[in-house]
Amino acid sequence: MDRMKQQIDYQREFIQHLHTRAVVPVISNAFRLDAIFYDNPELHDIVKLFPQFYDDVRTIDQQLTKKWAKHVVGYPMSDEYNLARVAQYYQVVLEDTEEAKSQYLGFLGDTLLGYYQHVDGYADAVNQLRRKAPRPIFSKLVSELGLPSFSEEKEDPLLLLAQLPLPMYITTSYFGFIEGALKEVGKKPVTQFWSWSGGESGIKLEYRPDPEYDPPIPAEKPRDFIATPERPVVYHLFGIEDEAKTMVMSEDDYMNFLMNSAQERGNLDVIPSELLTALSGKRLLLLGYHLPDWDFRALFRFISKFRSGDPKYIPPSISIQLKPNLENKDFEEMSLSYLEKYFKEYKFNVKWLETEQFIYELSNAWESLGKG
Repeated sequence: MDRMKQQIDYQREFIQHLHTRAVVPVISNAFRLDAIFYDNPELHDIVKLFPQFYDDVRTIDQQLTKKWAKHVVGYPMSDEYNLARVAQYYQVVLEDTEEAKSQYLGFLGDTLLGYYQHVDGYADAVNQLRRKAPRPIFSKLVSELGLPSFSEEKEDPLLLLAQLPLPMYITTSYFGFIEGALKEVGKKPVTQFWSWSGGESGIKLEYRPDPEYDPPIPAEKPRDFIATPERPVVYHLFGIEDEAKTMVMSEDDYMNFLMNSAQERGNLDVIPSELLTALSGKRLLLLGYHLPDWDFRALFRFISKFRSGDPKYIPPSISIQLKPNLENKDFEEMSLSYLEKYFKEYKFNVKWLETEQFIYELSNAWESLGKG
């Protein structure tokens, strides 16, 4: 098993809070995309065009955006790695925000199928998926292809996370990868997602019924069921792929989301009480975010609205971050110090390591310190 053997210094305290169900993972969109497209050499080759210290092209998610911007959108500016800005441009050009989002999802599917068409053992599956009408949504394509693939020596970190005794997961992903991992380990997740608009209607949280769910959730108040580790809830804060209009993707989308969520902050008809409790009083675990990206900036601002009370009543949380890699190492140290102080203001401790490594260490700690 390819995991780090060194124990992280905050393990014992963290495991204690896993036992009391006081930990809530908050998982990025990029985390799974990076694993799904990891074997695509074209995406890795993009980064070779830039010096190693360029922090804006370090993730596959950013490289996918560059490819979309160049080959589909025709984006004319230099920040083509920034999905929110590329999406903003495309929505204006098309004069159709939902179509721009749908085309992004189509691009992800085309890129995935185009690469695996030429990989040994995948051609037949790719051809079958291409013949289906309508084509399955992106997360279904990923599932049908059995992706991402991991060797026997390296376990899937999302499955390890799903095995922990957690009743709630929050994500900014548009895709159902967390639900898939939870089902694979024998749990019965419930999907809830934001249905938002820029108008006066504000934001609503919608329940996604699962025909396989047993026992059925009461239809009169489907959002208010009691989540458990065996029946966890997954909140998609930035929308979901098969309701493309709900996806928070462009700069305007993020601004509208923040403004509307601020208006609905105390409205329990919109934001379930369990989610409010998690945002304000649980130990959040931010996983897979890249600090300059809009999804992180909007998410952190959204979270901070619920964690702005008396600091002594707000439990410390953790943000797992990829360390900034700058050409000037003095500037790099200054950046690290600044970011740590910024997070500390909201009672977040920063751990500078890769998300997969953290999950492997946490899973090891749970097995050795928690289960026993």
